[in-house]
Amino acid sequence: LAANDVECFTVRVKVTDAAIPNSYITNRAKMYSGQSLIKVATEKTDVCCWGGEIIRVDAAVECDPNDQDGATWETAYGKLQDALAQASPCDEIWVAQGTYKPTESAQEWQATFDMIDYVGIYGGFAGGFENERQERNWPVYQTILSGDPNGDDAGGWEYRQDNVYKVVSAENVSNAAVLDGFIIIGGYNGGIYIDDGSPTINHNIIKDNNCGVYIKGKESAPVIENNWIYGNKDYGITIDDADSQTMINNNTVVYNEGAGIYRKAGEAVQIRSCILWGQDAN
Repeated sequence: LAANDVECFTVRVKVTDAAIPNSYITNRAKMYSGQSLIKVATEKTDVCCWGGEIIRVDAAVECDPNDQDGATWETAYGKLQDALAQASPCDEIWVAQGTYKPTESAQEWQATFDMIDYVGIYGGFAGGFENERQERNWPVYQTILSGDPNGDDAGGWEYRQDNVYKVVSAENVSNAAVLDGFIIIGGYNGGIYIDDGSPTINHNIIKDNNCGVYIKGKESAPVIENNWIYGNKDYGITIDDADSQTMINNNTVVYNEGAGIYRKAGEAVQIRSCILWGQDAN
């Protein structure tokens, strides 16, 4: 039978709480002609996450480090790296306003915030009272991920040679890895570096890096939506060989010193409803 043939049928799979979160269900259909088996079709249905923990982070927490477990705002972790080390698939990390760095030591260039598959990292919390994610206000409660360990970037680009190469890294993750509600600054090479990964990058300000977002690898198919990407020294977004399912939607990409969006290699990707102006590239 050909696809969409009137003789075809569709099988809908209902996922219940008997399924294992962050796994998949294998569906198998068999086609017979009389008593003879003529076709077996197999398809996997992904099972999403539920029931994970919420891990809280607050740079202003006054809790003793020995009592920090992220379970409440009062016992929040003071560092995002500690929460990432604790997180498991299906967890969410809520990060209160403040500045967070992958390292406090200069010249630890490889330090980075590594995204984790099936973990959502959300900024924009005031800290102290939110019990629901929708209570956050990320434009007001600014949550900054900075690659500047010494806090001296205001002195000019020559002061950034001790910065980390990549503030946030997303390698070998799916769209279920989420980064939402942050200001990402100070990456000596890039603000967000995606290597054979497909994270969801939403509601962020990505500025004052070398490249804002760098996408690399044939397996990369990220979803980059609703971000402000501006004031980066090189390109706003660089695409270095990504999958055609990459989606770049509803972003404002302005005043970068290179091109706004630069496809260096690979397949054409999906770019919709983006605003681009004021780039310095010829």
